[in-house]
Amino acid sequence: MSAMLSIRRLTIDDLSWAMRLKTLAGWNQIEADWRRAIALEPTGCFAGEWNGAPVATLTTCVFGPVAWIAMVLVDPEHRGRGIATSLMRHALEYLAGRGIASIRLDATSLGRPVYERLGFRVDRELIRYRGTPNGGELNSRPPKCEVRRIEPDDWESLAALDSAATGTQRTRFLHALGDDGGGWTARDDDGTIRGFALTRAGSGGVQLGPVIATTEAAGSELFRAVIIDLGGVSIVVDVGMDHILANQICRQIGLTVERKFLRMTRGPSINEASCAVWASSGPEKG
Repeated sequence: MSAMLSIRRLTIDDLSWAMRLKTLAGWNQIEADWRRAIALEPTGCFAGEWNGAPVATLTTCVFGPVAWIAMVLVDPEHRGRGIATSLMRHALEYLAGRGIASIRLDATSLGRPVYERLGFRVDRELIRYRGTPNGGELNSRPPKCEVRRIEPDDWESLAALDSAATGTQRTRFLHALGDDGGGWTARDDDGTIRGFALTRAGSGGVQLGPVIATTEAAGSELFRAVIIDLGGVSIVVDVGMDHILANQICRQIGLTVERKFLRMTRGPSINEASCAVWASSGPEKG
């Protein structure tokens, strides 16, 4: 196989066939997601070629001592040849060269055995919800706190909230998401920010996430703000199975379970406050 598979850097010139692989897999990403991934880690995104033809992708993103692996896609006609495993080993060598301690990813049940053989372990389960929200009980009660659009001076506070919740310094990523989509903050009466939510476009629905909130009021009001602002648009949101209230809200507003993911880590565990992570940013960056 080594004589037939070659691995090189993925660039924006590859987006047309990379989007084809994404579409075949039925994923929600659009071209902007690929561009963001390459911009954040230009030397850490890879293409796999079989006999010179591009057939697979993988992206990485480094956040200090923590890295994410995502967009592991293989053309269906070339599966079963160890291509994904070879790309993973290549990515792990790249990240080892960067001195990364902890490596994370969101896996499907099909991918789990591949990642476990490479030293990954399951941390928690995520549920993907999809649908057009109806507001439900959120629209039938008075607001519990103020929600407003993100302002330029908010980003330092948002990065601190996100880092405390996820155990990862994702400032660059949050700014990139903010540039591409919408965002809201939830505040106490004195103006203290208690949470934020970001959205971005997707091919099958607007992706809601991350939603980070340190109080129940902030989390529920952020969900309501997104629902009102989007006005009947289909959304996609990934919620930790252990976050009871976030799951309740998703069901109350009429979303249905589409699939599940397994959040996995290789190396030292990450000190997360999962109760503050109401929604993941998606499988690309956690």
